[in-house]
Amino acid sequence: MRIDVSQDGLSNVITINITSIDGYKFAIDNPHGNFQYSNIINIANPGIHAVYVRDKNGCELVLEDVYVLGYPHFTASNYDDINDTWTIPGFDTNLYSKPIVSIFDRYGKEVYRMNVQDIGWDGIYRGNPLPSTDYWFLAELTDTNGKTTIFKSHFSLIR
Repeated sequence: MRIDVSQDGLSNVITINITSIDGYKFAIDNPHGNFQYSNIINIANPGIHAVYVRDKNGCELVLEDVYVLGYPHFTASNYDDINDTWTIPGFDTNLYSKPIVSIFDRYGKEVYRMNVQDIGWDGIYRGNPLPSTDYWFLAELTDTNGKTTIFKSHFSLIR
């Protein structure tokens, strides 16, 4: 069994790949409810989700945890205490030992690097506020088994 996660922060999709999906049912986060025949499941909330697979007779329950990354599509660093910093919420240090997130401007210059303990980026680079525009990030997630996953996307800084 292989589980693929397709994520863009707004729509997240988990696809459970089994040699033959015929005769299997799939569920997320509840081993006793809402099983479906489709191996494609939409996920609204980021974080760790339990994937359950069972055969058509209700036997052979398989469980695997999967992490769905979530991130805000904008930050408004205007010091009104609403979305003043940008961060990726919900990193689980039991799953990822050393998550690192780098933020880049449109020219590819790194303007901020955060780890799981940071409260987030406030739109400041070397003491100066950066302009309202899109910024890109690269999340480097190393799990406790040493496997590294790279996730890239972008968000907007609004002032």
